[in-house]
Amino acid sequence: MLGLRVDAPNMAALRYGALLPSLPPDGPPVAFYTRNRLGGPARVDHMKPGTYTVCAVSPPMKCTPVAIGGGEKKLTIMVPA
Repeated sequence: MLGLRVDAPNMAALRYGALLPSLPPDGPPVAFYTRNRLGGPARVDHMKPGTYTVCAVSPPMKCTPVAIGGGEKKLTIMVPA
């Protein structure tokens, strides 16, 4: 889960920052949360409200934007087989 909107085709694009928007060098840090779940739910606690990108890394990789406000948010990502 990234603290901004991106559409990355694979982990290499995220790892090397090729698809991240230009960020000012003195700008705020970008949140990056990882969870290892195979075919099950994942949970990220204590997130600040804002727009995030959630990616399921199961070939093919699928990313979905989500707006987090107050309270819990449930998101299901369907990855084609």
